[in-house]
Amino acid sequence: MGYAVLHIDKAQGNDSAMSAHIERTFVPNNVDATRTHLNRELVQFPAGVTNRTEAIEHRIATANIYRKVADNQVKALRFILSGSHEDMLRLESEGRLGEWCDSTMQWLYSTFGKENVVAATLHADEETPHIHATIVPIVQGERRKAKTEAENGKRKYKTKKNKVRLCADDVLTPKKLEEYQTTYAEQMKPFGLERGIYGSEAKHRSNMEYYKEILKETELKQAEEADLIEKVRDLEKQAGKLRVKGTLYSLFGNTELDKAEKRIGELEREMERQKFLSEKEKAEIRKEVILLQDTVAAKDKTIAGQQKEIKAYEEERSFIRCFFHSFYLLLNIRLLLRKMGIDDDTFVRMHQKQVAVHSTADVYSGMYKRNFTEENAEMRITTNEKRQPVLTINGLSVPDWCEQKWQQLIHRNRCNRFFSHREKRKTRKDAHFSTQSVTFVSETVSVL
Repeated sequence: MGYAVLHIDKAQGNDSAMSAHIERTFVPNNVDATRTHLNRELVQFPAGVTNRTEAIEHRIATANIYRKVADNQVKALRFILSGSHEDMLRLESEGRLGEWCDSTMQWLYSTFGKENVVAATLHADEETPHIHATIVPIVQGERRKAKTEAENGKRKYKTKKNKVRLCADDVLTPKKLEEYQTTYAEQMKPFGLERGIYGSEAKHRSNMEYYKEILKETELKQAEEADLIEKVRDLEKQAGKLRVKGTLYSLFGNTELDKAEKRIGELEREMERQKFLSEKEKAEIRKEVILLQDTVAAKDKTIAGQQKEIKAYEEERSFIRCFFHSFYLLLNIRLLLRKMGIDDDTFVRMHQKQVAVHSTADVYSGMYKRNFTEENAEMRITTNEKRQPVLTINGLSVPDWCEQKWQQLIHRNRCNRFFSHREKRKTRKDAHFSTQSVTFVSETVSVL
C-alpha cells in the first residue's frame, strides 16, 4: 500500500509564478506535451473571473471581511495532493483517476468550505499525476490573541462573534495540519493509499532542491562507474593469468584447471555485459544532466524575472492602497459591475456624474452563500459619510440589499408552504365529502 501525499504552502503576494505553472503559461521541461490535453480544471470560476489570481481576489472581495486586508497578508494557500508514484500510475491505468479527483475535491470542500476552494487543477502531463488546489483562508470568530486576552482579563473592548476574517495562521495550526493529514488519508483508503508515519522528520523538497539532488546523485553514479571500469580491468588481468595457467596444465588433464577455464569464460561474459550496461547508463546520465542543467538555468532566469515583476507590482499596489484608498474601493466596485455586464464607460459616468443605471443586479453573498439576482434594478455609485465610494442597489448598499433579498426569499418560502398546506387540507376535505355522498346514495338504493 502506498502513501497519500498532501503538501501545504503559503502563497506570497499575488503568486503569479505558481499561477503561470498551473495554467501552463510557462511550460517547464518536465512536462510531456503529448499529455497536456489530459489536464483538467476541477473548479468552475464565477462569472467574470478568468484565472486563478482573479478568483483569489474575487473571494476576498465578496467574503464580507470586517478588517482591512494588509499588503503583506497571506491571501491564499497552495495545496499539492497526490500519492505514491506507482499507485498514481496504477489508478490511471485502472481508469480511476477521475474518481480519485472527485474524492479529493470532496475532502477539500468538506474541510475548508466549497466557497473557499477557488481553484483546482489536475496535472496529468508530469511524471506523477497530482492536483494543485488554492484555498483562501477565510475563517470566523475571534483572533487567538483576542481570545487569550479575554481569558486573562486584559480585553479592553467587546468584540462581535462569528466575525469573518482572513487568517492563514488559524488554518495552519500544528493540530489542524495533523488533522488534515489524517482525514485526507482516511479519504484515500479506497484507493489503496495510507497516511505517512506520525512524527516523520521528512520534509518537502522544492523543484530546485530536487534538481540539485539529482545532479548530486549523477556525480555519485559517475564515480561508481569509474570504480566499476577499474574493477573490470583488474578482472581482465586476472583472466589473462588464469588462461596462461590453464594452457600449461591442461596437457596433464587437471580437472580443477578445466573448471577454472569455464569460470574464466563466465567472467569474460559478465565483464562484457557490465561494460555494455556501463556505457549505456553513462550515456543516459549525460543526457539527463544536460537536460537538468538547461532546466535549472531556464528556471533561475524565469524566477528572477518574475520576482522583479512581483516586486514592482507589490510596490505599486501598496502605494495605491496607502494613498488612494477610495481609488482601491472603486476598483472593487468596477470589478463587481464588470461581472454584471456593465462596461467601463458606463462605470465612469456612474462615478463622475452619479448617473443611475438600470440593469440586472447579480451579486454573490458570502454570508448567505448564494447569488441574489434582480432584473431592472437601479444601481448608483454614491459616497458615504467618510466620502468613500459606495455601490447601491435600489437605494441600499450591497450588504443591505443582499439581506433584503434574503428576507424576501424566506417570506416567499413560508407563504408557499402555507398555501401548499391549505391546498392539501382542502383536498382531504373534498375527498371526505365525496365519500359521504357515495355512502348516502348506496343506502338510499338499498332501501328502495
